[in-house]
Amino acid sequence: LQRLHDDYADRGFAVLGFALTTILRLVAGLAPFGDDPGPLVLSSFMLAFPAFLMHSLNRTAAGAFAAFEPALSSPGDAALLRYRLTTAPAVPSFLFSLGGAAWAVFLLIASPETRSFSDAIYGPAFAVFTLGALAYFINSHAAYRVIYQLTQVSRIYDRHARVRLGDLGPHFALSRLTSRAAIASILIVSGYLVGFAQIGSLTVSLAILIPNLLLAGAAFVLPLTGAHRLLGAERYRSRREANQKMEAALTELHQVIDR
Repeated sequence: LQRLHDDYADRGFAVLGFALTTILRLVAGLAPFGDDPGPLVLSSFMLAFPAFLMHSLNRTAAGAFAAFEPALSSPGDAALLRYRLTTAPAVPSFLFSLGGAAWAVFLLIASPETRSFSDAIYGPAFAVFTLGALAYFINSHAAYRVIYQLTQVSRIYDRHARVRLGDLGPHFALSRLTSRAAIASILIVSGYLVGFAQIGSLTVSLAILIPNLLLAGAAFVLPLTGAHRLLGAERYRSRREANQKMEAALTELHQVIDR
């Protein structure tokens, strides 16, 4: 039920954004859909798409952590770690999102290409700055959630994980979250690039592309570094223990033979 609620809320938010934009254009005396409705549809979709991905990643995080629990060194910490993995702190998240909204306003002021492109979609200046800032606010919140969740994954591996070589399935269960976080980052940047490709500005496109690609690469690689380090350390310990037992057995065997 929660999943259906989240999905319908995200879709409703996209429809609401589309309706609000068309109403603002009509009030300003412009054609409701402009010359080409494609960019308007895309911008409304991208307004809600990061929120949909956030809900999806939260469900993935909960499922992945449930599969990871057997690999916890202290099972009593499970409830707290699950909460931290699925719930970002409110104040830092809000401030980071405000920074994203401020960056959108800066782009609209500093980049004539971006302003012209946004004017063609949203129409009046009030709609351009408000909806542009809102889109970046939501996208920045999604980026913060991804960064925060990946930080928690790294912390869980560093402080709360134990390796059982006979059952490695739980140990790598959180990789499902990290891989989907990387895919989500790529999907978001792909959606924005479809729109920014029409601007024709390489600088603006790179300003959007590079941070998101770095986030996607970091999401896929960095959190699992601790998992592989733990696995390597446990394999080394296991081999060393086996070698010590073999040496002790050989020493005892030689003593028996000598006697």
